[in-house]
Amino acid sequence: MRFILLFLFLLIRFWGYAQNDTSALKQPKINLEPIYILVEQEPEFPGGRKAMFEFIDKNIVYPKMAMDSLIEGVVKVRFNVTTSGELTDLMVVITKEKLGYGLEEAAIDVVKKMPPWTPGRQNGFPIPFTYTIPVRFSFYYKITKGVNEKIPDNIFLISTIQPQFPGGRSAMIDFISNTLKYPKGALENKIEGKILLKFIIDSIGKVCCVDIVGDPIGYGLEEEAIRIIRAMPLWTPAYLDYKPVSVYYRMPINFKYSEE
Repeated sequence: MRFILLFLFLLIRFWGYAQNDTSALKQPKINLEPIYILVEQEPEFPGGRKAMFEFIDKNIVYPKMAMDSLIEGVVKVRFNVTTSGELTDLMVVITKEKLGYGLEEAAIDVVKKMPPWTPGRQNGFPIPFTYTIPVRFSFYYKITKGVNEKIPDNIFLISTIQPQFPGGRSAMIDFISNTLKYPKGALENKIEGKILLKFIIDSIGKVCCVDIVGDPIGYGLEEEAIRIIRAMPLWTPAYLDYKPVSVYYRMPINFKYSEE
């Protein structure tokens, strides 16, 4: 009888161990998916990186309060490109401090306007990917000292149709030649050179906010070049998506000294 009880006790313990071992084998395995640092193919804006920056230049709106305060800089925008190419979870990457003046909001807005991207791929399959791009705000002009002008609200860097001087390029060259008065100081000192000007042509074709680019030559050449631009008649304005818009414009005026 004692032998039978001992046998049953050992059988129960063996059965318990067997059950425990089987249970351990049946526990679900942890699925560790790989975390990619690099991918075979990163997501891409349709047409590539150059097309992306052209899109930004065409669609970005420089906040008026930033322009009034002469604020410029780069805003980095981070977002996720989904497997279908949609951009989600847009956020500004703050490295030091915000630029402010509406620049961060304007950067987010221009990225929101982007069309779907080509998604990133790994092992031939589309994958979600986090991407960061810089959005540059470059202040192309400053108000000429002593002149109080109203700055247009929305100014674009690129337009569908460029602004045009009335009568075209040849008419503009004739206007400059007929309007130019060589400064006396430059004549007396035989000074010549090229003055590069930057200005805005607003949505009705009016020229405003004229200034020079680069180091001045002096002797009155810069003042005369600015006077010529300010004397111009209304241009045919630039158009963006069939709407007249204000744009930045650059133009050189050459001063060529002649003793004749």
